[in-house]
Amino acid sequence: MSLTPNFHVCITPLVLSISEHVEALASAIEALPTKPTLIYIDTLSQTFEGDENSATDISAYLRLINASIRAKFGCSVIVIHHSGHNATERPRGSSAITANVDFMVGIYKPEGTSMMARLDVIKQKDGDKLTHQAFKLNRVVLGQDDYFKLPPKSNDARRRQGIDWVGPQEVRL
Repeated sequence: MSLTPNFHVCITPLVLSISEHVEALASAIEALPTKPTLIYIDTLSQTFEGDENSATDISAYLRLINASIRAKFGCSVIVIHHSGHNATERPRGSSAITANVDFMVGIYKPEGTSMMARLDVIKQKDGDKLTHQAFKLNRVVLGQDDYFKLPPKSNDARRRQGIDWVGPQEVRL
């Protein structure tokens, strides 16, 4: 499977509630040959240092991403987050999560081995909500590149050397 030349994945663990990490990410994005139109942050819990139940902490996190990534590059940013215990509930954490985003979608997969899923629009700031959409999931095995085939100890130093990108082009700070 070949990837588009403009697809990049940052594999460096970043805490995007820390301005220095966001600045490092922005610098690495700026060094890419093309500017992004869409950035996924996977997941909020892995990139956030603070109390996800605190409106102040969550709002600061989202403002920092908004100002330093979305506005700077004129792109959309999707932050992946998990729902509460009941899959149809609001997102886990502060209600400021819902209040501070322009749109929110939920993707739900029934328990079991079914390869069917459903997408619901929870919030749509400007415009009408899309009705729920059902879709079938397909399993795609992507494989591994040489970076991940190295024994864990041999690539630990590489992982600490700045921002690493996996994709057709590698960019590192």
